[in-house]
Amino acid sequence: MLILLPVKDECLCKQEEAQQWALIEFENGERKVSYHGDRDSIDEWIDAVVLIDESEYYWPFIEENMMVLTAPTQRTVDEVMEAFIFKELREVSF
Repeated sequence: MLILLPVKDECLCKQEEAQQWALIEFENGERKVSYHGDRDSIDEWIDAVVLIDESEYYWPFIEENMMVLTAPTQRTVDEVMEAFIFKELREVSF
């Protein structure tokens, strides 16, 4: 599973503040993180995107058939991944 996050200084942030995008490959309980300058440079099929809250513009991700999740309190990549594993992230409602 591939999970995408907008990050600034390795912490989750709003999309417009993102310095880079973290792409987390999560498989068999193990994860591998790679960082990309912009999200358009990623050619792989992304399963989910994690945004900071529901006020972010998320329709492009919906149109690309990605699951859109929000992290209400988690900020670091590790905290977001832990919340993902324990199903503590919220799915956006539209």
